[in-house]
Amino acid sequence: VFLLDLLAKENYTSSFTTSDLSEYGLEQPLATVTVGLANNETHQLVLGGKSFDGNSLYAQIDPLSSDEEEEATVVLVSANFQNGVERELEEWKVPVED
Repeated sequence: VFLLDLLAKENYTSSFTTSDLSEYGLEQPLATVTVGLANNETHQLVLGGKSFDGNSLYAQIDPLSSDEEEEATVVLVSANFQNGVERELEEWKVPVED
């Protein structure tokens, strides 16, 4: 629920373009979150490294492949996303009711 809540309510604080994703930890990302919607749309959030102040993560929302663009758009999202994706598998399971 924590990660889904972040995905639903998070607004990114700023954005910029770059041709060097590795500088922001996005060539080998921390995590890639893929969300499938009821209307069959799929969206991705790619999480990279922490910003210089440690309060945000560099991220890409629905990134295009590197073949499709020379410069990529990078956004800053809450560092709470790192907590969301690094949770143990047991924390994601929904208890089965008898």
